[in-house]
Amino acid sequence: MYIENDFLKVEVTLEGSSLTSIYDKKNNVELLYQKDQRSWMGQDVVIFPIIGGLKDSEYIIDDKVYSIKKHGLIRYVKSNVISHTSNEIILGFKYNEQTLQQYPFKFNFEVCYRLNDNELTVEYRVYNLDDKDMYFNVGGHPALIVDGYETLNSFVFNDVRLVFDKEYETNQYILNDAGSLISHTEKVILPCNYLMTKDLIEEHKTLIYDVKDINEVILKTNDRSYIFDITKCNILAIWSMPGFGNYICVEPWLGIPDFESTNKKLEDKILIQKLSSNDKYITDYKIKFE
Repeated sequence: MYIENDFLKVEVTLEGSSLTSIYDKKNNVELLYQKDQRSWMGQDVVIFPIIGGLKDSEYIIDDKVYSIKKHGLIRYVKSNVISHTSNEIILGFKYNEQTLQQYPFKFNFEVCYRLNDNELTVEYRVYNLDDKDMYFNVGGHPALIVDGYETLNSFVFNDVRLVFDKEYETNQYILNDAGSLISHTEKVILPCNYLMTKDLIEEHKTLIYDVKDINEVILKTNDRSYIFDITKCNILAIWSMPGFGNYICVEPWLGIPDFESTNKKLEDKILIQKLSSNDKYITDYKIKFE
């Protein structure tokens, strides 16, 4: 299933509502990582209603304990096509008895993929169908192909950089040794030209930054730029699996994994979003391909 224009052809799957291809028609080149058994066997994740890991893989609502997998529900379910035109597709998933066992809220969730020239918009729509407040996180996880070369045991990035319009002083969320929970935060300087390496990402498990004051980040690789509009996101995560894999995941998030010190109550989770009964929440990120 795909959308396309003169610049791009974008393919998506109903399984997980996620991206499977971003093809540059002008230069005849694939831009989205294609699965490699030596590395990550994903390509993109639509993250909802939990970002990352939970302490003991569980959380508490109204004194009841629930268990949910990393990055939530949507990545594991099959969505439906709500609408489909040449340059826009909307996929949707509505709660059911199985999801209520993991996430006790009645919801409707939609992902809209929209092309405008050489720009892809990924829009998330959350509808609270319940008679109570609903708590959630949401985010993206696209794996974009970067330049480099293979060695015997790994893929080495070749001058791959994150580019910002200036230096930013911000918070970095530091993961524990297991890479599952946040142990603490540190004040850091994000340089305007930040060299990315597999070793750097592996050292931190995932680079996670507060970006509430940052509107744009560019993933620059060789002569290609992936320009991310992250205006509506408060967190930016950067990840690539150690070893092989010619990609970096640039992940715009609204929320973070659990802190080790969490009390597990979902309503107390740091950066959790709260949506009133019968209300809706819409957010997005954009990627321009140049």
